Amino acid sequence: LIALVLWLLPHSVPGSQSQTFYTLSGTATSAPSEQGSFPYFAMASTIDMSVISMAEKHNDIAEPETVFSALVDELIWFALGFAAIQGLVYFGYLPQVNFGFLSPIGGRSNKDVESSKRRCAAKALCAAASAGQHSAVLEAWDHEKSKGALPLDALKDSAQALTLLAPERLVSELTGHLTQNRAGYSQPTTMHALLETIVQSNRPDLAETLSKVLEEKLEVSCTSGTRKILIGGFAAAGDEEKVQEIEGKSTGTEANDATALSHSTAIRGFLKSGKLDVAVKRMVSMQRSGLQVPPRAVTELFKAACSAESVSVRRILD
Repeated sequence: LIALVLWLLPHSVPGSQSQTFYTLSGTATSAPSEQGSFPYFAMASTIDMSVISMAEKHNDIAEPETVFSALVDELIWFALGFAAIQGLVYFGYLPQVNFGFLSPIGGRSNKDVESSKRRCAAKALCAAASAGQHSAVLEAWDHEKSKGALPLDALKDSAQALTLLAPERLVSELTGHLTQNRAGYSQPTTMHALLETIVQSNRPDLAETLSKVLEEKLEVSCTSGTRKILIGGFAAAGDEEKVQEIEGKSTGTEANDATALSHSTAIRGFLKSGKLDVAVKRMVSMQRSGLQVPPRAVTELFKAACSAESVSVRRILD
């Protein structure tokens, strides 16, 4: 458009037969008087000088370095924003949005999307358990139990909800879930975590039943750690006969190694259930066997003796 205007200017002035133009080298030349014979080198010179003059006057042309720097800054901020959003989606804080036409260009697979959804569901389940919403935990468990292995915290929260709200379902559903996803859980770590959760909900009987079924179905051997959990649960419930029954199942060298541990666990449990006389008998038995009574158990015994009437305790304190 500028070239057209500059070409028309010398022909639009009445009476002008010739004009002077400047070439790129700065020399002057005159255009012939015939219309239509405007020299191209003069047009180039005029355009060049006019454009440079306008740029110097209005400062409309940016330096290449400034444009490049601005472009680099925009690309850096775009990359940072993209990385932040992908991180939030990966850790489950934002939902995954899948555009079909972007899938061939490095998009996440359906497996990754499903894994992200499972992480979100597990976090929601744990949040409901922390808030004491056991019915919501049970509902989430019903929805997620058949979709694969869950994080251990989510599995423990589900076991607690089943113990409190649906104890009749606990053994069968946990056994079925662990059997179906055997590769997703390490044993006996998972079993011990579940047993501790159930015992803490004051149901050592369910914990014992679950341990027996898992030992049969998953071939998880009952270790000293398993017996420690069950002894502590039944002692806290005040069931002395059951404690003695579980202790009697230890054989060989395992029985000798587990004696001090089982005594300590049983003492803490009986102190918790208020059976101070039984706890004192255990302490005396440990001393006669040459075992050291845990200082913590002695401290807990003294605290309980201050608020309870017990002939055995008074005799020990005297």
